[in-house]
Amino acid sequence: HEFQPSGIDVMACCAGATDTPNYRKTNPKYGLIRPSVANPGKVAESTLDQLGKIGLYIPGSGNRFTYFILSRFLTRKLAGFVMNKTMKDMYGYLFNTSNGK
Repeated sequence: HEFQPSGIDVMACCAGATDTPNYRKTNPKYGLIRPSVANPGKVAESTLDQLGKIGLYIPGSGNRFTYFILSRFLTRKLAGFVMNKTMKDMYGYLFNTSNGK
């Protein structure tokens, strides 16, 4: 909104799981639900298609559905708890739990 008079479009893209070398290196551990991992080219292309139209873009119907549920049916605190638990379950093995981190 602030840059609109200057003709500059700004948008946030919340891409979710995207098939990049670094994502593959993390070797995430999934529970019952495995997210669909997006193609980075398709994420970039669909994001650029939305530039100038909306301020927040979430590629992928699964990501949009998750955002809808978390933002409409759960409190912010509960949504944060769910996301934190999900990330800890997927990547907790990367952290040394003996020092509390």
